[in-house]
Amino acid sequence: MAAVLTAGAACAVVLAGVLQGAGPSWAGDGKAWVPPDDTVVLVRGTASGGFTVAHVDRSVMHLPTLSEARSECAAYDRRVRRARCWTEVKTWYRDLGDLKRSLRYARQQARSR
Repeated sequence: MAAVLTAGAACAVVLAGVLQGAGPSWAGDGKAWVPPDDTVVLVRGTASGGFTVAHVDRSVMHLPTLSEARSECAAYDRRVRRARCWTEVKTWYRDLGDLKRSLRYARQQARSR
């Protein structure tokens, strides 16, 4: 999960250039860069109300609320597993909030140019 969010945060930086209409040409062939289909383009919601994550390919993920995710962690029979699950959920939701702010910033920068 964290790898997906880290990749999404990196895509937010690239998204600023894409939204400007000047996508980078890494192949050197003059063609604009096209992001992969699973690139995150929009994050809505909050940890307490649940997040919705939209991708370039128009697929959408609806994530549970923080309390629902925590109750799922409580289903683990071992204390260490519950703690690991809860830490992962908190980190994931924190990173979703960061990604949401990054995407908002990229869009504001694209509009101001």
